[in-house]
Amino acid sequence: MSSVTEEKIEKIYRYIEKNREKRNEKEYKRIKKSLERALIEDYKRRIISKYFFEEYYTKLQNLDRKKKKGIKYCLRCDAPNEKDAEFCENCGYAFREREEKTTSKKVWALAMIVGCIVGLLVPQILLMADEMTDLGSFISELKTIIPSHSSTETSPPETTPPWYEEGYYSKKFEWEYMGYIWTYEMEISKSDYNRYQQMERYPYSEITKYITEDKSGVVERVAQTLREAADKEHYSEGERIYFVIAFVQGLPYYPDNVTSLLHNEWPKFPIETLVDGGGDCEDTSILVAALLDEWNYEVVLLELPGHMAVGVWCESCSGSYVTYDGRNYFYLETTGEGWEIGDIPPEYENSSAKIYEV
Repeated sequence: MSSVTEEKIEKIYRYIEKNREKRNEKEYKRIKKSLERALIEDYKRRIISKYFFEEYYTKLQNLDRKKKKGIKYCLRCDAPNEKDAEFCENCGYAFREREEKTTSKKVWALAMIVGCIVGLLVPQILLMADEMTDLGSFISELKTIIPSHSSTETSPPETTPPWYEEGYYSKKFEWEYMGYIWTYEMEISKSDYNRYQQMERYPYSEITKYITEDKSGVVERVAQTLREAADKEHYSEGERIYFVIAFVQGLPYYPDNVTSLLHNEWPKFPIETLVDGGGDCEDTSILVAALLDEWNYEVVLLELPGHMAVGVWCESCSGSYVTYDGRNYFYLETTGEGWEIGDIPPEYENSSAKIYEV
């Protein structure tokens, strides 16, 4: 099989799953082996990203894994868990919520059955009532047909998810801008950090989800603080954007394998980058894009060969830019200090960029 696009790989994988379920073993093995070779070939030729390769290569290997009885497998990440587990130890998925939904469906079905039975019995009861002259006899007969039941509601037991941890991380950020040293201190919930750190990583094609799916509230707090400071200083539009960039550029550059024990070379949510106190180009680009998005700027993520940056639509800005959907998005370098709006490192000046719209 020759090299294929990510879209075709996804389509072929679904076809393999279908043949696996139909027990078409010969066809399944042939296509699975071909797709494995294609994944490796496309990854070596950089046609697909490392993250896409790892995701689908792992999926292919897991297809042959026989699931053991008595083990609860996560519906999100397929990780094995204890039979009575209420949360996935790997990604924090709530089994109990799924089970409650299933139970509610069963209760609804039971209610429908009871309703049908009652609907059939009521006409007979009314007919019997007409034939009875004694009201007491009617009530007594009614109770023998439809027994009365008393029910008591019990509150569900309190459960603690695996990512729960009391306390807060005290973080202090320091950066230079306009000749001044700025500092900002904040506290971030340890539970919130653990929750996002243990979440399943998105495929690289969905990298903007690290911006849109961070619901911790940390980005909003940082953005509000920076906005208030910029308003107080009466910064212009370009100065306000650069103020955000300078804040993130002040964070040290850390490869993911240094700051994360769970994910190696995978993008992180903004809350992770802030608690870790830094990150690589992907992490800081996601953080800048999230902060500017909170300020209602239109931003995109720019994937360059071996690098990532941000593009912001700004009418008053100047410098290097990429054109997307009829608008010029000016380049923002998030690693290292001193890069202003529109400044692009020389090694990327003639490189084409893949654009991810936020």
